[in-house]
Amino acid sequence: MKLWLAFNSWYKQFLPNCQTDRDAINEVKRGGTVRNSFDQVFDAQSDDGEEFREAIALLVKELRIQQINNVSFTNSDIEPNFQNLTPRIQNKRLNTGNIVKLARETAIISDKNILFPELIEVIYQIRCGLIHGEFDVDDRRAHRLVKGAFVCLNKIFGPIVLVNNP
Repeated sequence: MKLWLAFNSWYKQFLPNCQTDRDAINEVKRGGTVRNSFDQVFDAQSDDGEEFREAIALLVKELRIQQINNVSFTNSDIEPNFQNLTPRIQNKRLNTGNIVKLARETAIISDKNILFPELIEVIYQIRCGLIHGEFDVDDRRAHRLVKGAFVCLNKIFGPIVLVNNP
């Protein structure tokens, strides 16, 4: 919740034409500062980059099972059976450059122009579920969704907050 409040505060300052969260989400999905931060952490060969990609993988796997508010990684999740492929076929698919491996058993589209807006929408829908009481506090899946969304938003948005508030 604190992280989302920080995001709200940021967009009110840096996206002044956005009147609602939905306006801000749509604007963020078009690109800019948040997209640049996403690109950096997604491509990072560091613990932060690995944790970020693993959090996306967690969200992809959870939303394969059940969408949230009719939202999932519909256009990004193009290899749902990656974990069932032999290592040789996995490597062959990865070498095409069309997919990228997020975690041991999860691969998605490599096109960040497709992935980024879907991730932002997924994070927003999880936020809506949390804010509007759609999650049961004892539901383990809800905990995984919130954790994945938090890690993703924190890795993307954390550096932006630090730059704007040194």
